[in-house]
This record gives sequence, structure tokens and C-alpha cells, in this order.
Amino acid sequence: MPPFNQPLEGFCYAVSPLTEKQPQQILCYYTNRTNQLQTVRITDIPNHSFERTVLPDQSILFQAQPDSQLEILKPTVSASIPDSIPCSSLRASKEVLSNLLIRVL
Repeated sequence: MPPFNQPLEGFCYAVSPLTEKQPQQILCYYTNRTNQLQTVRITDIPNHSFERTVLPDQSILFQAQPDSQLEILKPTVSASIPDSIPCSSLRASKEVLSNLLIRVL
């Protein structure tokens, strides 16, 4: 068994940035396909912030509004300029959710 502070291969962190049920809320899935740490965040949620560090090849599952943007900050020598992905394009498909359940079971 790996040490508690080491990620399990294929492990998916499930996080929810929204504290209350919001209309139109969707379940989103993002994977860091780089070989570097990334910080992801959603800043357009009123009265709430969502920010996580995602390891290389690690995935996160989170809830967001379809019109929210997931900002991805990559470490660079100069200042970080975030890339943005619309959360509507990160909607978790039934296939992704089925695969996650199979991995967990």
C-alpha cells in the first residue's frame, strides 16, 4: 500500500465547489494530461472559491454551473497566465462515470 500522501494510480478526487444546490448545476471531469503540477480554479462562483492542485495524470470530479470557466494555471518562470476551459465542455459523460465506478469497485 502506498504512503497516505502519495496518490493512488487512477484515483479521482471528488470535490464540490458549490455549497448549495444551484439550478443547472453539472458534474464536470478534468484530467491533468501534462507532466507538471497544475492549479485549477473557478472564480466566477458568487461568495465561494474553488481551487485545487492537480498532479500529473490525476483527475478531478467537481460540480459547476455550465457557464463557469475552469482556469488552469501552470507553473512558469514568468507570471502564470491561466488557460480557461468552459465547464460545459467538461461535463462528465455516462461513460466516464461508469469507468470511474468500475475502477472504484
